[in-house]
Amino acid sequence: MNSGSKFFKSYWMEILYLLMLLIVIISNFSSAQSMLIVKGVLVVSLWGMPYFLNTKFKVINTLILSGSIIWVTSTFFKTSRNDSSTLAVVVALMLFVVLVFNVLLVIKDMYQRKETSSRKHNGLKLTYVVFAFLIIIGTVLLSYSHIYENIQFNDPSSFVVGNPAIFSALYYSSTTYFTVGFGDITAVSDLARGISISQMILGYVITCLIIPTVLVAFQKLFDNEG
Repeated sequence: MNSGSKFFKSYWMEILYLLMLLIVIISNFSSAQSMLIVKGVLVVSLWGMPYFLNTKFKVINTLILSGSIIWVTSTFFKTSRNDSSTLAVVVALMLFVVLVFNVLLVIKDMYQRKETSSRKHNGLKLTYVVFAFLIIIGTVLLSYSHIYENIQFNDPSSFVVGNPAIFSALYYSSTTYFTVGFGDITAVSDLARGISISQMILGYVITCLIIPTVLVAFQKLFDNEG
């Protein structure tokens, strides 16, 4: 009992955070408009909570948030219609903001540690930076592929697909993100084109975050080589 109370006292914020995130995910299965306020309050609260979490937990939280975003889109978009899908999009985007904020906080915490000048610690920082941004890119690709699947589900004429395949949505999401579309899948409807544009812009924003952060991490790693 004593060890349990010590654990709760040490990690009560992390436990509360996980409970709130779980409520957000579960409530997302409800299409009731009244749940929008509840979801909004919870997710906005989640925005600030990573600032108070343990650094090691925040590293794990990178995977937790990524999985949550992918789960929300993969389980909800395939069975929903327009109104419910809009709520799911809002929740997924808000959780994505939490994910990016969490990653930036981990990087900030790692640079502020006392052993930040050691080569081993700088190597860990570089590893996390690369890992975190790969997770962010993967989350974007999978989440947008589910959005495209939902758009196609609601309006089959939204896309012109030259050769339909199982992974057509993920393929289109990848080529759109990296802006190397080959034209074999084309967005036709205004909604599909608008979502595609948003993914391209998001891809450029993430790239602008990745390049300087990785370069600084590399610089810190080799600064102490001499």
